[in-house]
Amino acid sequence: MPSCAAPGSARRTTSGSRSASSPSNSALRAAAGKASALLDGAAAAVWMVGGRPRVVYRFTTRGEQITAIDLIGDAARLSALDLVILGD
Repeated sequence: MPSCAAPGSARRTTSGSRSASSPSNSALRAAAGKASALLDGAAAAVWMVGGRPRVVYRFTTRGEQITAIDLIGDAARLSALDLVILGD
């Protein structure tokens, strides 16, 4: 399947399910720096280091399902985003 990810972002397609308690779940390993956010007014997540966003997780949804997650880590793209970090 061709990727539709924007330059400066990554898209990974997965299938099946994995337990959220799985130690191999990279999102859980990085959770210490996580924050909820709004990106262009839509729900997003941010990985923060030293109080600064390093990676933004942009969710694409269909109905109530997340169909894709784009990771945006390019410094120039991060600084141009309409991003609001929410207090957790």
